[in-house]
Amino acid sequence: MKTLELFVCFVCIVGLVSAVTTTPPDNKGLEFVLMFMENQKLGPQMFPLEVYCTTQEKKPVHVHVTSPKSSSPHVDETFTVTDGQVHKTLVDSAFRMTGSSVSSKAIRIQADAEIACYGANKETLSNDVYLGLPVDALGTDYYAMAYSPASIKSELGIASTDDSTNVKVTLPTGSGNVDVTFKGKTYHAGDVINIQLQKYDTLQLQSSGDLKVGNILINNHLN
Repeated sequence: MKTLELFVCFVCIVGLVSAVTTTPPDNKGLEFVLMFMENQKLGPQMFPLEVYCTTQEKKPVHVHVTSPKSSSPHVDETFTVTDGQVHKTLVDSAFRMTGSSVSSKAIRIQADAEIACYGANKETLSNDVYLGLPVDALGTDYYAMAYSPASIKSELGIASTDDSTNVKVTLPTGSGNVDVTFKGKTYHAGDVINIQLQKYDTLQLQSSGDLKVGNILINNHLN
């Protein structure tokens, strides 16, 4: 999706696909772990982040939205939704990631029956929205998609659902300057960035180049 000056390219949520499933994975589930990437601030107004939840269940579904590893600011809201309703939860804008970094800004959503969730990341002249995938639909191999050329940055984001999650990001080749500076080291086209994340950690990587074909491999170790 495109803002006026910042191109938000990809949200990747880390997890394992359930070993036993009777139906194909979809966007409905009982648990979600979401994150929000950086958005270019172009005006003085402060916009909160937004998480929307809805359901097709005929009975009320009880939902709990929280920030498991962040106490200040903190998210802790419980509500119910029924078929045809959409509930909006406001989240402090401090939960946006900044730069190429690791933080603890994951938002966890739990429900006692299937729901669907999506997030909105608003700024002046920008309204970026993404569909959340439940934990039971997640995989271990992803490709980032970015708009090129980006006038400021292209970026990708990852939220971890398990401890000791090893993430391997391979920067694309043939897409110009895709340098990524992370933890004091600069990586170039074709380089591999290895990061270990703990449960509810969030990762963001930014580049002035095109990250659109970067490969992301994830190896979860469940403790």
